[in-house]
Amino acid sequence: MATSTSSERRKYTQLRLEKMKKTVDMAGTDLQNLVLRPSRLYVTQGAPAASADSTAVLTAANVLTGIVTCDTSVERVKATDTATNFVDGLGLDTDGDSFDFSFINTEALHIKGVVELTAGTGVTIVGSPIIQPSVPSSSAGALSGTYGSAMFRIRRTGATAVSLYRIA
Repeated sequence: MATSTSSERRKYTQLRLEKMKKTVDMAGTDLQNLVLRPSRLYVTQGAPAASADSTAVLTAANVLTGIVTCDTSVERVKATDTATNFVDGLGLDTDGDSFDFSFINTEALHIKGVVELTAGTGVTIVGSPIIQPSVPSSSAGALSGTYGSAMFRIRRTGATAVSLYRIA
């Protein structure tokens, strides 16, 4: 088997990065914010969306920011936007297109304020839709970071249907 030179590896990596630039779809985001480096993808993160301490809908516009926060005072049930709004708002043009986002429950008392997502029209939720409040670090050994946030992937399954997967 022939070994490649570092020049050949750099050229191959550059070709892969150029191909990625052509195929990356950031749901309408300006690709000037995209920086590609070997083995890494960097995206400029704008301000997170703050979801109201209410039963307000988790909208496509919220999700499009990439990070949604909610500081709850009591347990909240929040419906997601409709599948049609996710498809249009996130630029999910083809079945299989997907968009990842994080939801962070910033409830400060760490004892109440669970957020539960429910499915809007055309949305199927796969995995746990419950985001617990964060667990503070303590000398008693509480596991900081165990709760408090969740990562989701919205995947288009049809023109008016999406699945919302809990992936972390």
